[in-house]
Amino acid sequence: DAAAPLEHDYARSSAHAGDFPADVLEEIDELIALRSAAKKDRDYKSADALRDELAGAYDVYVDDATREWRCGAPPAPPPKPAPKVPEKMTGGFLVEDAASASAEPV
Repeated sequence: DAAAPLEHDYARSSAHAGDFPADVLEEIDELIALRSAAKKDRDYKSADALRDELAGAYDVYVDDATREWRCGAPPAPPPKPAPKVPEKMTGGFLVEDAASASAEPV
């Protein structure tokens, strides 16, 4: 019995498809299928190694959320804004003005 061919459900990005010859596309598809099978088997170490091989050898990146693969690194996420900190902070405690402090105990 011949083993069933490996398959995957990742689509090639139309916006970042890259320009690969047919034999290289077959290799990329095989690596993506192997990675998909490893993830299904919860063999995350192998899946990560295959992901790294795709990126290093072919500049191919797999997006598990969109089930798509692309040529070229995805754009970096936008930086998160810094949290707002009150102006009068010192040593981790908020310093209140005497005028704004409540005279009644809390």
